[in-house]
Amino acid sequence: MHRKSVGLVLHSFSQGGTDRVAAALLAKGFAERDYATELFIFARGGQAEEALMPILPANVKLTFLGASSGSRAWDLVRLFPAFVRALRRTRPQGLISTANNVNLITCLGRFVAGLRESAVALKTTNPIVRPGAKGLGETVRRLCYVWAFDAADAIWPLCDAEQALLAREFPHAADKIAAVQNPYVTQAMLAPFQRPAREGPPLVLAAGRLAPQKRLDLLVEAFAHISPDAACLVIAGEGGERAKLEAIVKAHGLEDRVTLLGFVADVTDLLRRADLMVLTSVFEGLPAVVLEAMAVNCPVVSTNCFLSARALLEISQGCGIIEEETPAAIASLILARLAEPRPTNLHETAQRWSIDNGIDSHVAALERAFLRRQVG
Repeated sequence: MHRKSVGLVLHSFSQGGTDRVAAALLAKGFAERDYATELFIFARGGQAEEALMPILPANVKLTFLGASSGSRAWDLVRLFPAFVRALRRTRPQGLISTANNVNLITCLGRFVAGLRESAVALKTTNPIVRPGAKGLGETVRRLCYVWAFDAADAIWPLCDAEQALLAREFPHAADKIAAVQNPYVTQAMLAPFQRPAREGPPLVLAAGRLAPQKRLDLLVEAFAHISPDAACLVIAGEGGERAKLEAIVKAHGLEDRVTLLGFVADVTDLLRRADLMVLTSVFEGLPAVVLEAMAVNCPVVSTNCFLSARALLEISQGCGIIEEETPAAIASLILARLAEPRPTNLHETAQRWSIDNGIDSHVAALERAFLRRQVG
């Protein structure tokens, strides 16, 4: 029987959860379910490339289109001809855009390559609809998504709330929009473990790119309101705001209590040691680190930065929403949560986003996209 083929498109193997989940784990899962699987990677040299490559089995084909220029937008433009050539050579039956930043280029690539038989699915890994966003740039961005959603065979948000919002905002594409479950949680995360004995004050963990979207400056400044023996902070991640964060740490004399750890490929051990995980982002899709924390029963407090935040965290023991986004208020919430016992049942919620469940969800959604393309 002829194997179905699928190509997954991404910019690079960056340190974000999207590339680990959507690229590495999804590609591995499709290959294990006997799809001929190829990764189309625009730029070689991503920060997590060395860490993610070992996840991929030998039967996943890797197509690097060029070297990184340091600018994602420029990479997508200058390497677009190479992308079109690769699509014409491989002609995958299914083409999955793994993140917002490659949605438009994936649709355009199929169109220019003339792959009329290929089904295209677009994952929306960050909010498409951003309340309060205005101006010419936002209008152009919105029109681009109208075109992309019209061209695609399937649109895959990461939660039911995002699905409902997109269906309201893009009614012409409502019948194509269906949420998928991302494969976030590994069996290793869910496995029983002996938590290491704490050394020193309670550990608060943050994980993510050091970028304005993450607002880690708020979290660092919150520790100026927390006494040295009450908690310490570790931030796992790398990015352009390192110098800014280091300056804030120094300005408040927090060098002994705030650690910028750099990029960490697997944060499972850190989450097991942590007493609390904090997310202060402006916006997110469905953050991998939240589910990864819950998988090891680490409580989470977060800004209301993703559509399912309240539904997920307000009902979960030890977790909660940061209602007042000021350093003092964040500090108060951290101290209140640290005073509570560590939860024991958060992993039961996280199991829904297991690797197997996530792969099964994507395979079923891709098969529906194949059928839609055949009927259309």
